[in-house]
Amino acid sequence: TIAGFTIGNWDADDIAILTTGGGLIKDVAMNEPFRYSAIRADGGRQGRGNDVVIEGCELINTTAPGTGRALELYYGTHCVVRDCAICGWAEGVYVNRDSDPLIGRNTITDNACGVIAAGGGGFLTEPDLGGGARGSVGGNTIRDNACVGVYNWTDATIWALNNTWTTDPPT
Repeated sequence: TIAGFTIGNWDADDIAILTTGGGLIKDVAMNEPFRYSAIRADGGRQGRGNDVVIEGCELINTTAPGTGRALELYYGTHCVVRDCAICGWAEGVYVNRDSDPLIGRNTITDNACGVIAAGGGGFLTEPDLGGGARGSVGGNTIRDNACVGVYNWTDATIWALNNTWTTDPPT
C-alpha cells in the first residue's frame, strides 16, 4: 500500500510509482510530469497480472501542463481507478497491451487527450469507463480535454456510459 504522499520530480525520473502486482495506491498527490508516467500499473507481458486499486489520487500537472502521462495502464493490467482527479497532462489515462481497467468516478479534465486506448500486435485493450464487462458504473467527468475525451485506437468497443462530457452527445 502506498498512501497519503505528495511526490515531486526533482531529478526528471521516468516513473513516480511503478506497480507490477496488486495492492493499493491511495490519496497520493503529484503535480509534476515524469518522463513516462506518474503512476504505471504493469501487468507483465504474460497477461493479466495486476489488480492494483488506484483511489483518491490528485494527479494535477501544474508545473508543465500538457506534458507527460498521469496513468499508464499497461501489459494486462486488470486494475481499478476510482475517485481520482487527473488534470493538465498530455495524456490523462493511457491504456495499452491487453489491459481492461475499471475506470469510474474520476475527474479527467484539461488534458490534451483524456483517455487513450491503444492496442494492436494481437493485444486486446478494453477499458471500462461505464457499462462494460467489468461493471463500471461510469460517473466520470470527462471534460475540456483539448484533443479528445476518449480516443479508441483499438479494434474493441470501448464502453463509456453514464459519464459527464464536454458535449452531449460526446464527440
